[in-house]
Amino acid sequence: MVETVVKLRRDAGRYEPGDSPWIRRQQIASVQGPADPAGLARLVGPRQEALGWGLYSPDSTIAYRSLTWSAARPDEDWLARRFAAAVESRQLAGLEDHATGYR
Repeated sequence: MVETVVKLRRDAGRYEPGDSPWIRRQQIASVQGPADPAGLARLVGPRQEALGWGLYSPDSTIAYRSLTWSAARPDEDWLARRFAAAVESRQLAGLEDHATGYR
């Protein structure tokens, strides 16, 4: 399987946990591999250091949306586990009958 690798520009600024999960098109130096908006993309810094995993959209101004800050590729059931945790949090907070948005 060929993976998509999104490399940040040297002048893109710092990028670490706690920063915005969005990377704008002008912050990207290069993209290697298929530009599949439905597939995971690995984010690397200017020195090829692993920064995380997310979704790459070649047609959007916000070209990369971070999902994890880990160098390890997310497991196949990663999204299902995150969704289940969000549902459980809403239930514990008593929100399941009052709102329909999930984050």
